[in-house]
Amino acid sequence: MVTVSRTARIRLGSVLAAATVATGVGLALPATANAAPVTKTITVDAKTAGSNGVFADSGVVAVAGAPITVSATGTATYDPTITPVGPNGRTGVVCGSPSSPCVIGGQNYVALIGKVGTATPVLVGAGPTILSGTGPVTFAINDNINGYFNNSGSFTVTLTYTPPCTGIFCFGS
Repeated sequence: MVTVSRTARIRLGSVLAAATVATGVGLALPATANAAPVTKTITVDAKTAGSNGVFADSGVVAVAGAPITVSATGTATYDPTITPVGPNGRTGVVCGSPSSPCVIGGQNYVALIGKVGTATPVLVGAGPTILSGTGPVTFAINDNINGYFNNSGSFTVTLTYTPPCTGIFCFGS
């Protein structure tokens, strides 16, 4: 039987601890990589998204440093007698005269618009458009603020983003 003194046991423990740190074995460092990209698709209804100032919630919450790419397809119209158009809205028919204020004045009627948190709404259109900021990501149809009652159609909106890594073992591209 081998007898090891207390001093030798302390030295051996120190050497093993130093070797573990030097080789990285057993060492947990915070990751710097992001999580895997996420894609989410929602439907934005032309009759309700924006009505009474209420935007359609995407279910995505933006965080600082994680931009969201948005693209959209589909057709909608602000009047049943008008041919439906895509997410860029009715070209040449600008929304927002003083007697008919729109969510975003100076942009096309029926264009897809969006906002992050409490930020000012922006034109999204067919995209791809990059949204950034912090807070819930929401969408609406640009129309007269009291004119949604006769809208029809919808846009399929695709959001792609990479959430930041928050765990110590977060790996990815």
